Amino acid sequence: MEDLHRRLIRIGLKALAEDFGYRRAGGYAVRAHRLVSRVSDDVDLFTPIGRAEGQLPQAIARLTEAYRMAPRSAGRTRRTERV
Repeated sequence: MEDLHRRLIRIGLKALAEDFGYRRAGGYAVRAHRLVSRVSDDVDLFTPIGRAEGQLPQAIARLTEAYRMAPRSAGRTRRTERV
């Protein structure tokens, strides 16, 4: 699993799992249960449709804020001088 996807899943579930019932789904979910070993291109978080219908705007706001507030990667950056 890519580090970026791992971070997105961790942040997303921390923001949404308890209050909104979201869980990991899709390729990473089946991979976690060792059903497949393929690489996933995206992160899927799902909740039951009954919960999503009434709480989607609040869940989106919570997730957006969680991603916005998450620390950025401490990776190296490259500086270039303007000429």
